[in-house]
Amino acid sequence: MNNETLIAYLCNTLHETARQDVEAWYLASKDNQTLLEQLYFTLFVGDRLHVYNQVDTEQSFLELKEKIRRKNAGKRRMKYGWRMAITAAAAVFAGMIVLNGIHMMKTLSKPFTIVTNLGERVQAVLPDGSKIWVGACSTLEYYNPVPFFASKEREVYLSGEAYFEVEKDKTHPFVVHSNDLQITVSGTRFNIRSNNDDILITTTLLEGEIKVTATAWGDKEIVMKPNEQLRFNREINQSELYVCPAAEEYIDWINGKLHFENAPLGEIAASLERYYNVDITISSEKLRNEKFTCDFETTENIYQIFSILKLTNTFDYKISNRHIELSER
Repeated sequence: MNNETLIAYLCNTLHETARQDVEAWYLASKDNQTLLEQLYFTLFVGDRLHVYNQVDTEQSFLELKEKIRRKNAGKRRMKYGWRMAITAAAAVFAGMIVLNGIHMMKTLSKPFTIVTNLGERVQAVLPDGSKIWVGACSTLEYYNPVPFFASKEREVYLSGEAYFEVEKDKTHPFVVHSNDLQITVSGTRFNIRSNNDDILITTTLLEGEIKVTATAWGDKEIVMKPNEQLRFNREINQSELYVCPAAEEYIDWINGKLHFENAPLGEIAASLERYYNVDITISSEKLRNEKFTCDFETTENIYQIFSILKLTNTFDYKISNRHIELSER
């Protein structure tokens, strides 16, 4: 059974005869069932779908598996069970095609790509069951279910920010390639902020253990423990490892919050640009490097945020349409 047919089946676009063929194929072997189940979750991008459609995709899929295994319930009931569960699957796939900022390739011989625009964040489930949250203005790429499981390593490529909850599998390490760094884990929770226009790549570990390497380091590797943060300066090829008691706060963005710990104003401004679709200029390098510790809700508007920051008496600001100019006092 080719992948295009299976995708069409999950989107509920096949005619009756072809639909029956897929159902018969599914029941023919455990391998077929596993492949279709992996494909189902590969096509699942949940966070934004829940917002728009309130579809509980994981529960829906449990119901799908339960109904599909009732072989003695009769052909008519079997098809009804499929259609009930496939409604959610079709909604998931339609959501990914229609919503701006998410582009998932339908051809499984090519990488799947999740792309977010300004102000967007997305949750996805990878074929191995690992969960990821992709931040604004980010791109995450991974390969289709068959090579994802057949290869020795589970590999993804990230530009931007993402939080990972990786399924444990010691025989198949999970590797994140992000600009100049390579991060290897077997199962853990961690966050990476690695935007192309940022000098710093920040990796924050919440649980488990990760190994960080870089081409420029040669044989050197850094092994991180929970509640540690690695900041790698790409410009000068220098890395620093910090104890980070507030590690959990660095993933607040997945719930619509922004946390900055002793962060330069330039870094804060870049994040606000991505989340609020604004253009921010800073008058001097001195002001750009001024450091702040602050928390914001993304439900707050940009005027509220700069009103709060202004209370530090460090800078003034002017807002004109979507352009914000920061200048020293």
